[in-house]
This record gives sequence, C-alpha cells and structure tokens, in this order.
Amino acid sequence: MKEKFSFSGRPAAVGDPGPGECLPPVSRKKRPRSQNPLIREKKIFLHFRSAGLRSLFSVQGGEMVHAQRVVTGLRAVCLPVAVFLAAVLLLAGCNREKKEVRREVIRPVKVMTVRSGPTTFTLSFPGTVRAARRAVLSFKVSGPLVKLPVEEGQRVKKGDLIAQIQKRDFQTALEEARARALEAERQFRRYKELYARKQVSRADYDRYRAARDVARAQLEDARNQLRDTSLLAPFDGVISKRYVENFQKVQAQEPIVNLQDITRIEILIDVPEQVMAEIRDKEEKLEIVASFDAIPGKEFPVKVKEYSTQADPATQTYQVVLIMDQPGEANILPGMTALVTARSTLEAGAGTRTITVPAIAVMDAAGNRPYVWVLDRKTGTVHRRFVTVGPITGSRNIVIRKGLKGGETIVIAGVTQLEEGMKVRPWEKQREGK
Repeated sequence: MKEKFSFSGRPAAVGDPGPGECLPPVSRKKRPRSQNPLIREKKIFLHFRSAGLRSLFSVQGGEMVHAQRVVTGLRAVCLPVAVFLAAVLLLAGCNREKKEVRREVIRPVKVMTVRSGPTTFTLSFPGTVRAARRAVLSFKVSGPLVKLPVEEGQRVKKGDLIAQIQKRDFQTALEEARARALEAERQFRRYKELYARKQVSRADYDRYRAARDVARAQLEDARNQLRDTSLLAPFDGVISKRYVENFQKVQAQEPIVNLQDITRIEILIDVPEQVMAEIRDKEEKLEIVASFDAIPGKEFPVKVKEYSTQADPATQTYQVVLIMDQPGEANILPGMTALVTARSTLEAGAGTRTITVPAIAVMDAAGNRPYVWVLDRKTGTVHRRFVTVGPITGSRNIVIRKGLKGGETIVIAGVTQLEEGMKVRPWEKQREGK
C-alpha cells in the first residue's frame, strides 16, 4: 500500500486529505511555534553584498518581519563603519606617502668656496659733529642782569663781555670787608707789640693774628664776587645758544650762554667691540676719513682723539671721538651728520686670519655662538661649524678668525632652513636658453 506524503515531504498521517481532496478548514487557534513543522523547517538566506558579508538566519513563524528589521539595522550600522575604516586606512596611507616624499627632498642651496689672502678692511659709521672747544658759561654769583649784549650766532673774542649783573650790592660788600680787614690789621699790630714786650700772652697774640687773616680772606672774597658780576668770553668762538633774557634775575651756576669754538671740530661715532679692538691695536695703520652732506664728493682725513673703555650698557658699543680742522670749502656746524670710513689691509700671516665670508652666511646660536654650515662634498650633507668672527670688512662681509680654512665649502644662501646632516644640492644658475 502506498504511503501518503504531505506537502512537506513527511508520511501522511491519519486524517490527512488525499490527492485532489480539499484541506479541511484551518483552525485559527495558534499552535505553539515549536510545534509548527512547516515553519520550523523554513530557512532564509540573507546576503549583505554592500558590506561584503553573508549571514544565515533561521527564522521561525512570525519573526520574518523582525529579521528584516535586523537586516536593515545591520546595514545602517555596518555601512558607516566600513566607510570610516576605509577613510582611516586611506589617510594613513597618504601620511606615509607624504613622509616618504619629505625624506626624499634634497634642498637646493647656494654655496661658496672659502679662500684666504689679503683683505681690505673697510668700515663705515655715521657720526655727529660737535665743536672741539665748547663751554656753557654761567655766573658764580646771583643777581639781576643789567647787560646782555650778545645774540645767538654772534662771534666773540676772548675777554669780550657776555653778560653783566648789577654791581651795587657787591661794591657795598667790598667796602665793608675792606673796613673789617683794616680794623683787624690794626688790632693785630698792637697785640704784636704787646707780645714783644711780654705784656700779653701767646694765646692773645695768636687770636688777633687769626682774626687778621680771616678779615683778609673776606676782603679777597668780596673783590672776587664783584669781579664775577661780569661774565667774559674765555676763548674765541660763537654764541650757539642763549638761555636767559636781559634784566632777568639769575642764580649762581645757572646757564647763560653756550660758547663754541668751531675752528676745529670733533666727530662722535659708536663702534662694536670687534671693531674697537682693531681701532685700538691698529690705529696707526688705519686710514680714517670723513665726508659730509654739505660737501658732497669729498673726504677729509681725521684722527682719533680719544675713545671710551666702557661699553654703553644699552647698545654694547664704544664711543670714539675723532678730530679735524674746519674744512675751508664749507662751514661744518655742530649737530651736523658725517660719514666716517676706516680702511686698512689685513695681510695673511703673522697670526692674522684673513678669511672673509658673506655676513648672511654666519648664524648666531644661543649664547652668542656664531656658526656656519659647511658642505661635505662626498656625502652631500651640511654640518654646523662654530667659528670665531672678526670685524666686518664692509656692508656684506665679515672676517672669520678661527673655525674655517681655505678650500672648504660653506652655504651662503638658504641657511635658515638647514638642519644638521641634511642633504643639499648646490644651486647653479641656469644658462639662458635652457
């Protein structure tokens, strides 16, 4: 007897309809999910191609909708995560590529070969002109002015009257001092005779002699004060400044006029310490000249008059005073500017290093330690070399006293971008047409 099979492929049970028979009405009573063989045997395959994943789910009964929601949620989560991971990997790869490219960069620099030999030592400094002899005149006594015959810019001779204070009070004081001096002299002579006859003690004699000396000093002081009511020119010169007006009451030591002798002029310059050493040690070998805007195209020889041995705390420079005669071509006045140029030749040998390099090639490390970048031609790398610098030989070059030797190659352009051991490529100017 043939067995009956249900749609699901299992043997037909008693009461199951045969082929072509209608199924009985399905009861609406829900059977337990675990007892539903049809749903228990169903399997659904879910494919997640967008995320490159494949999942297998066994779904029972009414959980089909729930599975679809799970799939949608997984797609919403997995897709951004996959995009984020891809972006991170891409950025990491880019950074790696950038680092690799940076390592491969060989910086072009401008270089020069160091040479030694005679070097022209040329320095230029701005200066300020002042009179070789100058004085601010004032009275030693106080009182009202009655004469002030000079004006600014006026030339005066030695002994000329500059200003006059009223003399009346000083003449009176002089007469009183003269009277006291005469009385003190008379008393002293009398006691001198008495002391000679042993009629007074030695102490009395000494007391009147001291009184006589004091009266004489007071008389001399009164004469000087009367003389000091007249202010006279101590030398030939020009009144460059007048500080008071006539009939004004002035005090002792108050400035009255500024008198300057401009037949000789001085020029003040400030020089750094390296140059100061050259001026001090090689002054006789220096050719120093000055030029003025008032006399264009001409230079005048000057000499070192004096220099300070204490540096200015603000600028760390030393003041040097130069002197020269007034040039005949023009009248150089105090306050004008000058350009001072010092020239000398530094010869090789005798312990003098005459290697010069462009000033822009010398860098300054922390602690005031100058250095240059030296190129190793074999490896194509640069290395820091500390040096001892000398004076500036012009506006662009500086003397290297120690640390370099002839034939070495240094970097003279692009020095601020270099690092120790960096590979560089000497820059060469391209020819036209290439």
